[in-house]
Amino acid sequence: METLSVDTETLNLVNTLAHQLNTSQIDVVRQAVNNYIDKIQRKNRLISFAGILDETEADSMLNAIQDNRVNKTIGI
Repeated sequence: METLSVDTETLNLVNTLAHQLNTSQIDVVRQAVNNYIDKIQRKNRLISFAGILDETEADSMLNAIQDNRVNKTIGI
């Protein structure tokens, strides 16, 4: 297993978070990595929809989103 080296600024941030959250440095890093993975997976799920709609449908959906950011039903 390799050792991970981080710069002083990053180590200080991890130490500060660990202290504030009353947890270990490893838990802070683990949670950060897990959150990053979740973010990437959500983005990849959105990208999987790219190209499904034709231009008119996509414009209609975009306009509906821009008009009102509250959940609404739109016809596709």
